[in-house]
Amino acid sequence: MAPSAQEEVGGASGALVVGLCALVCLAAVVVTAWLSDDAFISFRCAINLVEGRGFTFNPGVRAQAFTNPLWTLLFAGAYAFTGEVYYTAIGLSLITVAAALFGLSRGASSWQGAALALTLLTLSRAFVEHSTSGLETGMSCALLALWASRREADGPTPWLAVSLLLLNRMDLALIVAPTMAMWLWTRRHTPRAAAAAVGLGLAPFALWELFAVVYYGFPFPNTAYAKLGGGVEAAQLWASGLFYLLNTLRLDPVTGVGLLFGPIAALTVGARRDRWLAVGALLYVVYVLRVGGDFMSGRLFVPPLFVAASLLSRLPQPTLATQSLISVVVLGALAPWRPFVESGIRPGEALKKESDRAIFLDANQITDERGYYFQSTALITATRGEPMPRRALVAKGEALRRQVERGGGGRHVAVRNALGLQGWAAGPSVHLVDTFGLADPLLARLPAARFWRVGHVERVVPEGYIETLRTGKNRLTDKDLAEYYERLSLVVSGPLWSGARLKEILRFNVGGNDALIHAEVYKRPPTQTLALSALSEPLALTSGGVALSLDAPSHAAAIVVEMSCEWTTQSGQLLLQLGDKVVGRLKLESDDCEGAPQRLTVPAEASDRGFDQLILRPTAISGLSLVRLELIDGAGP
Repeated sequence: MAPSAQEEVGGASGALVVGLCALVCLAAVVVTAWLSDDAFISFRCAINLVEGRGFTFNPGVRAQAFTNPLWTLLFAGAYAFTGEVYYTAIGLSLITVAAALFGLSRGASSWQGAALALTLLTLSRAFVEHSTSGLETGMSCALLALWASRREADGPTPWLAVSLLLLNRMDLALIVAPTMAMWLWTRRHTPRAAAAAVGLGLAPFALWELFAVVYYGFPFPNTAYAKLGGGVEAAQLWASGLFYLLNTLRLDPVTGVGLLFGPIAALTVGARRDRWLAVGALLYVVYVLRVGGDFMSGRLFVPPLFVAASLLSRLPQPTLATQSLISVVVLGALAPWRPFVESGIRPGEALKKESDRAIFLDANQITDERGYYFQSTALITATRGEPMPRRALVAKGEALRRQVERGGGGRHVAVRNALGLQGWAAGPSVHLVDTFGLADPLLARLPAARFWRVGHVERVVPEGYIETLRTGKNRLTDKDLAEYYERLSLVVSGPLWSGARLKEILRFNVGGNDALIHAEVYKRPPTQTLALSALSEPLALTSGGVALSLDAPSHAAAIVVEMSCEWTTQSGQLLLQLGDKVVGRLKLESDDCEGAPQRLTVPAEASDRGFDQLILRPTAISGLSLVRLELIDGAGP
């Protein structure tokens, strides 16, 4: 085997420096290791696959609730061997990160360049924090390193690497597209051989797509339809993407600067072979801005950052690499985040008061996700004998599981806004419906309601839908939507090989059923209506609010309102009506996101006149559910 570039240029001392830099970077990832709530969506799908319930989130409904088939399949294989989730996921992440760092170091043109790239990644908050998290990011970097090392080879090898990348995350095609287009151009004189290489290399991805269409009924993940198909205006997405970039520049300047520094350096002084890779990295950054970024701070910038680091590692002059290394270290010293220091002091846990929101959540709903989940899923907080992860969401999922067990089994349907930890803890007997539609094929295809957060496009749960899922009979009150659901159910729950299902798959994928959805009804949802006495379990709130009717006028002196939430505070307005006339207005405002009840005093005039309807209009609805509303006749405790 030929010696690496570091061995040729720097000898043993250069290799030692590179090795130490790689170990420091890996140590930062270990100290910062954690798991996100979203990762447990993929984990539940993998567990269902291993235990024979299908490759889906809710058994019986074939919906691809994950964007990372290769990573999810890898986890499924490991889980089948270990039977454990938490340490299995973190262990796999660390293995893929180590492979990525090794591949990057081997591809460097000098030991100085390798040291520069590894230092950049170590000081990047986005890279260090999202290399674990239970998602596919670390594996994406490892596959990018593999592809970069083979991208100029003849035959199917580079295309096989592309195929693996697409299986891990389909949008990574943008990074490799310019380079592979040039690969085809340089081999235009042998079209038959080039076509054979492409066909053989892309065969794994093509087989997966064939499986996805036959099994799920659609070529793209359900999450893609949920996040990108809500009808959010392009201008809003561009603005959100810009805020996402600004958030990264503010909290993680090493990542923000590195995203541009690496490609620009490659385009100006780099080798010609690297310029198309630089174009691909910049193209991916533009794509991230176009789709509105993500709710996890910095996460989507990790793949292009890794490519940028790889480009810097191949700078043609070791002196230039050394000067750049000094600049990166200085920038890291000025940055607000410190590896090995801040990674162990996050306060974690749910927000307790409004002033704490800035710790985890900025004004544009971009989250320090690891900070929020630190105390419950970070490796550094694990103690012997205590199960991981530990969190209120796990307890809520376990409560759902116990409720099913007490009821004698069978299907139980619950509406939730956080699917991961709750879904994993609840188990397969609980059918979870989330208003973001990530795992629900019907809600994913409805337009967005007025309130939305990037990556979490809020939908209205159609009237009769929950009853439909509980009973197995179509109880949707919207007749056209009921017909749409019947056709969709045939695709996602019907016999795989029926001729009627295959025809319906074709009709859905060419938009033949779209006219059955009346977009305006779901973009501007009406107020939900039900009797107060019928409020027996948490009700997910939509932007239209909820109207609760009373059997007879009430003269209550106070009202107790209990809501649960994930990110939003319990804020809004409660209108008291007698007939069509508003007789009182109460303000809901609490910084407690743990669901502590609010006691509201009814205005004397409203209490004297009486009221027969309560209309709750929430200020924000992301993760907000009405748990209980109780009328207090006397002064009360």
